Amino acid sequence: MNSRLSTVWPAKRLRTAIAASAVSALLLAGCSSGSADSGEQEASTGGTLTYALGADLPTLDVQQTTAGVVATVAYNVVEFLFVRDADGENAPMLAEDVQVSEDGLTWTITLREGVTFHNGETMTSADVLASYERWSRISSSGGEVASRLANVETPDDQTIVFTFDEPYGSFLSAISINTQGLAIYPASVLEQSTDTELAELVGTGPYMLEEHDPGRSVRLVRFEDYSALPGDEPDGYGGHKPQHLDAIEFQTVSNEGSRLAGLQTGEYDVIHGSSADALETLEGTRGLVVERVDPTGLQVMLVNNASPITSDLKLRQGIQAALDHEEILTAGLGAGNFRIDPSISLQETAWHSTVGEDHYNMDDPDLAEQLIADSDYNGETIRIVTSRDLERFYNQAVVVEQQLESVGLDVEVETYDWATALEHRENEAAWELFISDFGIKYDPVEQPFMRLCSYVGWWCDDEAVAIVDGLISESDEDKRREFNDAFQEAVYEQVPFIKIGDTGGVIAHRDRVHGVTRQGGSSILAWNVWIEE
Repeated sequence: MNSRLSTVWPAKRLRTAIAASAVSALLLAGCSSGSADSGEQEASTGGTLTYALGADLPTLDVQQTTAGVVATVAYNVVEFLFVRDADGENAPMLAEDVQVSEDGLTWTITLREGVTFHNGETMTSADVLASYERWSRISSSGGEVASRLANVETPDDQTIVFTFDEPYGSFLSAISINTQGLAIYPASVLEQSTDTELAELVGTGPYMLEEHDPGRSVRLVRFEDYSALPGDEPDGYGGHKPQHLDAIEFQTVSNEGSRLAGLQTGEYDVIHGSSADALETLEGTRGLVVERVDPTGLQVMLVNNASPITSDLKLRQGIQAALDHEEILTAGLGAGNFRIDPSISLQETAWHSTVGEDHYNMDDPDLAEQLIADSDYNGETIRIVTSRDLERFYNQAVVVEQQLESVGLDVEVETYDWATALEHRENEAAWELFISDFGIKYDPVEQPFMRLCSYVGWWCDDEAVAIVDGLISESDEDKRREFNDAFQEAVYEQVPFIKIGDTGGVIAHRDRVHGVTRQGGSSILAWNVWIEE
């Protein structure tokens, strides 16, 4: 056992469920919480919610990006065929139901009738097909679906049929994914769009885009013709969406101190992207509701396998050996606001694994220097791309720089605004290392780094591809767990990325804000929120 494995905050075992069908495996439950206020007040209608974002929006197109800040805004505007409910199950949203053939090859999805887009058009299977086709080209998860697809057809306006070459047990998980997911747009809008630029943001969601001032703000207003699901309450990403608010005003406020001060004075109703250290600043402030959230997800340092420098396996292994993860996490999150754990799936899930733990949090400079000496490294500059918009990433990048320089590497931290940093991350020639967060996922195949060959970092190993293929195709839970362990072992051997630790965070809002729900970490879903005037 690695003596450096330690838990800084305790794991809270959340309820897990085993779904027996081929469309679902072990799913994490308990990732949503109700409003921090427990009163029985009746929800009121009206008002504008002012929401301070911790980073600029690189795009408003959900199909284009895995950036969580985009999801925070755009999920109020766009919707999906299926979503995850509060128990982690796949639940229909724009779909009415799904039927799977006995051989597991054909999935027939019936669409809800009478769903209206913000431009007044009625959603049909033609819109779903056009959205799928674009998603399959620009999203790594969409490309994964397309690689298995034999045929897709729309026999009528309310039906779309996907037929695969082989059984595809995790198909619904693939189209329910909430990062770079299959958002449904009007075909008429996509005809005017390109794969890199959406002509306009038009969806079927409870709020519609009124104004976007890039780099500054986004204003959404209630969509009066919204086709809500029946019921009284939201259910994770699904369920009923009440639309209590007249409008939601998202403002980009990159400096965390400014966000915290604005929340305290009442300038902002809700803040996004705060570290657990914010508790010290906010606790005791009258008029605030502050909730600590552990865990919010994983922190990972991506390694560019396509770079001529970090394509060298021995160098990647040397970088892995050099790192002191606790020092890195403390620099970004503060003492006690993280967990040291080797698993690429959280302890709270059924997918947790200790495979490869001897290569985690090694802090072994002597071994690092030997591995680097055995590599082809010749003094080239290793670039860590980051942003001060998210201060924790910058602080951690500086510590990584120091740790790697101490074992003889030449390292440079390159700092950009967050949107530009994400653009650089998409460029194989622009970086070697990049620190990022990855949210809570209900199935390991939903993590972006599972999309081999196409996801940033561009790890494309034949053995690893075969492992992921088995994890995606298999429906037997024990066999899937074996594939998951094999994948984690490959990660620690080949170092395509480095799991740093598990993160904690904070949800904070004014006490006049009610109906707050969260899903997967510390993202607040606005469609159930109401304001007490």
